[in-house]
This record gives sequence, structure tokens and C-alpha cells, in this order.
Amino acid sequence: MPRKPSPAAILAVIAFGVFVAADDLTVVSTMLRQIVFDLGIPLPDGLDQAAWIVNVYLIAYVVVMPFVGRLSDLIGRRAVYVGALVLFLAGSIWIPLAGSFNSFLAGRVLTAVGGGAMVPVGMAVLGDVYPREKRASALGALGAIDTAGWVWGPLYGALLIRFLSWRWQFYLNIPLALIGIAAAWWALADLPRPARRER
Repeated sequence: MPRKPSPAAILAVIAFGVFVAADDLTVVSTMLRQIVFDLGIPLPDGLDQAAWIVNVYLIAYVVVMPFVGRLSDLIGRRAVYVGALVLFLAGSIWIPLAGSFNSFLAGRVLTAVGGGAMVPVGMAVLGDVYPREKRASALGALGAIDTAGWVWGPLYGALLIRFLSWRWQFYLNIPLALIGIAAAWWALADLPRPARRER
């Protein structure tokens, strides 16, 4: 009989997805000049337009958070968390293929909705699997990893621009998202479904 994943293994799986999504939040800051050039945004007149490359991800990332925790109560943590990773994967495939500014933004929204959904669902998962006395430590670890992704993003973006191109950020997201999907499908399989549909 397969061994049931431990709470620590579940935390590691959740944290992996959250870190990858958090990295996407800030990584474009050091890639912005090259992205603006490749998308044909005129400067300085297009500065307001270029700001949306960053802002649209931040807005969609935050807006989705209040809703998905409740959605995971209704249809299950694994379904929502894996669905979030699938959206993130779809956006990561879309963005490097985008031929226009609006198409690029649409891909950013997809990745942001997926990335933003992972945080509250991940917190709910940790609430399910950790006892009350250890829950704060687990949630603190997840928050620290989320923040580490934001910090790592600009450095990672600078390295990619220096040696490859900005599109590689999203190409590399594809195998990472696939790993995250497979790991989450395994780790979250035995989570309890809520017995009562409380508000």
C-alpha cells in the first residue's frame, strides 16, 4: 500500500508551486526593457502602457485570492490547487508566443490567476493537515517562501536577460508547472473533503 504523504511533504509541494508563482510576480522588473522593445511599445510615450506588464499580474494575483479558498471548500483542495497550476501552465505557454501587447497581457492574467489561487488554497491545505499547535509554523514557512519568490524574481530575471532572453522565464515555467501538477496530484489525494457546506 502506498505511503501517505506527511504534512511536511505536503508543505514542500505547496511551497514549490507558491514559490514559482511568486517569482513571476517580480521577475519581469529586470526584463521590462527587453519585453517593451520586443512588443514594439514606443518610449517614452508608451511608459503607462508598459507599466501594465507588471500591474496586470499584481492586480489579478490579489483579486483572485478571496474567492478560491471558498471554492476549494466546495469542490476540494486538490481540484482547485491543480486547476490553479494548470492555469499558470497555460499562461506560461501563451506568453512567449504572444505576438501583441494585448495577447501578452492576457497570458499574464492567466498566470496571475493561477498563481494567486495557489496561496489561499495552500494555506487551507496546511490548515487541514497540520494540528493547531503546529499550524502557525507551517503557515509562516509558506509565507516566507512566498516572499523569497518575490525577492528571487528580479535576480533570476537579470540572469536570464544576461545569458538567454525574457521568453526563457516562461519556457522554464512549463516543466516546473508540470512537476508541480504531478506532485500536487499525488500529495493532495487523501485530503478530507468538508462534510458540511458552511458559509
